[in-house]
Amino acid sequence: MALSFAVNYIGVLVAALVSFMFGWMWFGPVFGKIWMKAMKISPREAEEMSKNGVLVPIFLGFILALIGSYVIAVLIASLGIVTVKGALLLGLIIWLGFFFTTHFGNNMWENKHLNIFYLYIGQDLCRILIICLILVLM
Repeated sequence: MALSFAVNYIGVLVAALVSFMFGWMWFGPVFGKIWMKAMKISPREAEEMSKNGVLVPIFLGFILALIGSYVIAVLIASLGIVTVKGALLLGLIIWLGFFFTTHFGNNMWENKHLNIFYLYIGQDLCRILIICLILVLM
């Protein structure tokens, strides 16, 4: 089976933008305080982190969102997924096989607060499903 790299680049860009903005909302206004508490980051420390420059992390975060969206677009094209059900199933499989297992292993070895684990896997699941849906619907 040959992989098809004929992807919708506009769809990849839109999926990356929406995914990136979703991540900002998730770890900002929605769950930011819970994340900071679980990571033991004080509001003062958060303010200092933002003063030290956020442009590079923002830029790199968006590049990572582009890469992830492109890889998922290649999978969708290669597998011939054209339905919402197929997109959601692929997103769930990607999340379970890669994101859930990675975060679970990291959390187990790093002995971090369970809220960190829940925040990361929840955000990843929603983000991957959003990317898959956008790519199939565009």
